[in-house]
Amino acid sequence: KVGTRGRIGIRTWKRWCASAHRTVPTEETNTEDEGTSKRRLAKRRAALFVGYAGSKYRGSQINRERAKGCTVEEILEEAIYRAGFIVENNYQDFGKLRWSRCSRTDKGVHAACNVVSLKLVVEPGAFEVDEEGIEIAERVNRHLPNDIHVSSVKRVSKSFRAREWCKSRTYQYYVPGKILGIENENPQKERLQKLQETLDFYVGNRPFHNFTVMKNYVQKPSIEKDEGGGPAETMVFAGDENNIAAEERRSKRAWGSLKWQLEVDPRDKVGSSHYRKITDFVVKEPLRTAAGKYLVPLQVTGVSFMYNQIRIMVGTAIAITMGAIPIDALPAFFAQPARTRLPIAPPHTLVLAGAEFYPFRQPHTQAHNSLFQGPMGEERSRTFLQEAILPEIFAAAEAEEWDEWINVVLETAPSPEELDRFVCTYQEWREERKRIALSRAQEQESASSQSTTQ
Repeated sequence: KVGTRGRIGIRTWKRWCASAHRTVPTEETNTEDEGTSKRRLAKRRAALFVGYAGSKYRGSQINRERAKGCTVEEILEEAIYRAGFIVENNYQDFGKLRWSRCSRTDKGVHAACNVVSLKLVVEPGAFEVDEEGIEIAERVNRHLPNDIHVSSVKRVSKSFRAREWCKSRTYQYYVPGKILGIENENPQKERLQKLQETLDFYVGNRPFHNFTVMKNYVQKPSIEKDEGGGPAETMVFAGDENNIAAEERRSKRAWGSLKWQLEVDPRDKVGSSHYRKITDFVVKEPLRTAAGKYLVPLQVTGVSFMYNQIRIMVGTAIAITMGAIPIDALPAFFAQPARTRLPIAPPHTLVLAGAEFYPFRQPHTQAHNSLFQGPMGEERSRTFLQEAILPEIFAAAEAEEWDEWINVVLETAPSPEELDRFVCTYQEWREERKRIALSRAQEQESASSQSTTQ
């Protein structure tokens, strides 16, 4: 049945496809499944729980301009495609796949449980018979190296995107005990208490402009989008080759000069994009390795984190704990006029531990209204952490770079005189802000009283 314009109606076209034993490419399509015969598969939005040891990778987020195989996402996408869950027309197109990652990790950083959401082609009842998607995960794992692992795959709603739906992220950083003077069964409790006191100050909604590369978080958001079709995770991507090289140069000199911006520069202004909310930051029980060495895990949970923020928070906390700078100077680093470069801890003992997500807008099933990993998936993630990630962390903790790093931190720390002037300037600035706020409140109260009298 052809219309006046010579086009076939959609219903007629579907009936023709059905009568000719063809598949209508709407919600279901045909594809090859690892050498098996063609079968009807359904498009499903799914979330993969992915772990990886990041020592040899230049970060998790894909960058197709770099050398092949240097990012986690590139290897993961190829494995999903080779397993038969991505059709050829969508391969290497994150926009079509609706690809979105829960968190982007930098060079050398590990993940026990990152989350990637995308569209998969699977058998229509795949998630009904295997709710945690263990079989799908295993098929993908056959095409992955030993340092990348999919623990489970869960179905999600059509509108779900891992980054936008993520409520909070949790990271763990393992500090070598030798750096804190903990090398036996009786750790120095006073030192750990001082470390916890420092970490407590990070909790809250604060401007962390001195704990990142400030210029990468401009006031006006970039209109550029990432490869998944959504807005960029940061205002300007920080993990490019120039920033990595700058980071390596920076690690050789832990501290920068302590500056106080007397006049506001519009090009160097602290804005809302520099604020981050930390909900929890705690010192965990020290771990003992097979070699008899100790590691002190630090666990931080926040809504989101900026480039290098966690490593700089940890580096600064260690410097305060070891007496390189007084803890009284810490509040000054959050003052908006303050401009300084703080010590950044090495990346190889940082792990993305997990994430929490908001409820689905339209749950695809009545059983669950939000994304979380099931018991089998959690067990598989723990096993990968123990077998693949922790051995690399233990080895990194024994590396010479830690001794070199702490020596640089202690040797290049600001002098007591510099710190005193910096803290005094901060206190004067804070008192002036209080005075201005009080004056404004009194003026408003006076104006309100006069209005009431009239």
